[in-house]
Formats: sequence, structure tokens, C-alpha cells
Amino acid sequence: MRCVLSVLLFIICVNSQNTYSIPPQKLIVSEKGFRIRIPDEPGIEEFFFHGNINSDVDFLAPNAVILSAKKPINGEWLLEHKREGFKAGDFINYWVHIKRNGQGYTSSSNHYQIKDVLPDYPSPTQLSSRHSNRPKNEAVSASTPRFLSSNWQSHETRVISTPKSNISTSTVSYQWMWPDD
Repeated sequence: MRCVLSVLLFIICVNSQNTYSIPPQKLIVSEKGFRIRIPDEPGIEEFFFHGNINSDVDFLAPNAVILSAKKPINGEWLLEHKREGFKAGDFINYWVHIKRNGQGYTSSSNHYQIKDVLPDYPSPTQLSSRHSNRPKNEAVSASTPRFLSSNWQSHETRVISTPKSNISTSTVSYQWMWPDD
């Protein structure tokens, strides 16, 4: 009996070392589109977003919005989807995938209800270096701006056509660019 318990305890310890929790995602919705970000963590190699706007998300079918980033910049991974016309009451259904230390981790499906649409993303002068522990998927309003930098530059652009609306939207991932001295 003691041997069985020792083996069981060993298996539990080994399995607990292989677990990983995907960092909470923060969404900012503006009249220009939305941004999603996660904090950088050791071992993260890529960050992917798959989602649909005002419709269900499917893990097996192509989704209308597909974003990816291959580099963390200034301690975070940032993706942007440019699309005008968001309004309070719209929703974004999505899932994220993170490649970490060569292994893939996929979140469950998330539902994000838009409560407020900012006129623009927070400017660098509004930004704070204070990190806060907001609940997962909490909206960021004009009174709670996030820290973004004017040094974020467009890194990659893809055009995706949404089958239902036949509207083309652009998708941009961002890379930190050091200012010229």
C-alpha cells in the first residue's frame, strides 16, 4: 500500500510541474477597433487570438479574426484588430493559444461584452506604469487607461474578409521600436 501511495504522489508531483495557466487577457475597445494584451512570462514564444464579433466562436472552423505575435515587447504581448463601428452591447467571442517552451496551451472559449467604446486608445500621456490586478476580461474605460507606448509600431498586416458581412478588415500585430537617439 505504501508503495502505491508513493507512486501516486510521484505522478501527481510530476504532472503538477507540467501545468500552465494562460495569463489573463485585457481587452481595450475603441472606435478604431480593439487591442488584446497579456503580460510576458518566461518561456512564452507566441501568442495567438482567434475570435468572432457578434457570433459564436468555433475551435474547428475558421474564425473571422485571427491575430498572432511572435515577440513580447516591453513586458507584454499586444495584438490589434482594426475595425470601426463597435458599440456598447456588441460582443467578442474568442479563444487564445500560447506557445510556451515548445508546447501549445489553448484557453477555453471567452465571451467579452462591450460596455464602453473609447473614442481612441489611451495616449502615452494618460498612461500609468502601475500594473493592476483587474478581473479577467474586464473592460478598460477612459477613467482606467492602460499603459501603452507611442513606440509601438506596426509589425505585420493581414487583410481578412469576413464571410457573413463581406467586409474587409485589417489586422495588425505590434513590435516595440526603440526611438532614435
